[in-house]
Amino acid sequence: MKKFSKIFAICLCASTLGFVYSLGYEPFSQWWAPLLALALMISLARERTLKVRLGLWYLFGLGYLGPLLHWTSIYVGSMPWIILIIGQSFFFALIAFGFTQGKHEPYLFASLFLIAEFLRATIPFGGFGWGRLGFSQLDGPLQGWLRIGGVAIVGWVGAFLAFSIVRRDRSSLIVGVGLLLLPLGASFAATAKPIDEESTYRVGLIQGGVSQLGLDFNATPEEVFNRHFSETESLIKQKNVDLILWPENASDIDPLTNQSISKRIDSVFTMRQGADWFLDTKNATWCHSVNMSHCEILQANSHRWWKQ
Repeated sequence: MKKFSKIFAICLCASTLGFVYSLGYEPFSQWWAPLLALALMISLARERTLKVRLGLWYLFGLGYLGPLLHWTSIYVGSMPWIILIIGQSFFFALIAFGFTQGKHEPYLFASLFLIAEFLRATIPFGGFGWGRLGFSQLDGPLQGWLRIGGVAIVGWVGAFLAFSIVRRDRSSLIVGVGLLLLPLGASFAATAKPIDEESTYRVGLIQGGVSQLGLDFNATPEEVFNRHFSETESLIKQKNVDLILWPENASDIDPLTNQSISKRIDSVFTMRQGADWFLDTKNATWCHSVNMSHCEILQANSHRWWKQ
């Protein structure tokens, strides 16, 4: 009975630490939570056998992805949400192989953590990359790495720092301090292009919506794209826009492979000469550089979607 209670307590700790990890994201946005949870989880799992570590990291993934991805159940139901977190949590088990007791242990752990995040953002169906460590560090001490290497490098650096703190090895701690200071030096060395403080950039945020919620929201080819493109045309005919932003999955057709869609996107620049940036964040990014000092936000929303 005592052995069962001990096992239960350890498993509960792992899943609870996963929940603490999720506090780094909306609606809580506590940047320190993922780093603290990761360090405590490393401490909990480090002295265990590989078999136990596999189970603990899987429970950590369940405790983390459950609350993080719960919002998906609102649109597609509880069963797809459950299947998603059960499947995606297996990628966390990969991290269990990052404990070797060797001098390169922090590097191996951080690299496996990076691979696990990459796989989660790639498999299946193109991946579900929500909740990568880098997304939680916009206000944290690792934010400088976002400008250098994006969310991928922030994930590696965060995992390395967490492991180094737990390991308390002099060489890895020195490297960790260097990783914290390097972005500061890079920011001082960077030169910014002067901008006119009197300039105002008008940003158009497009939300075309979908005709139906659920997994088959894009069942009709080009419908999602057409809805967003229609809102874009309507906005730029009424307003002088410098920057146009589309949300994730705003195009259900890949503009890189579909010439018709590509030409329609290019036509936006013909309709609005001088637009600095047009962005589709699903499969392609169409952009021109832009410096923004003052921004005016213009929204184009599909009223049909909001009635759902």
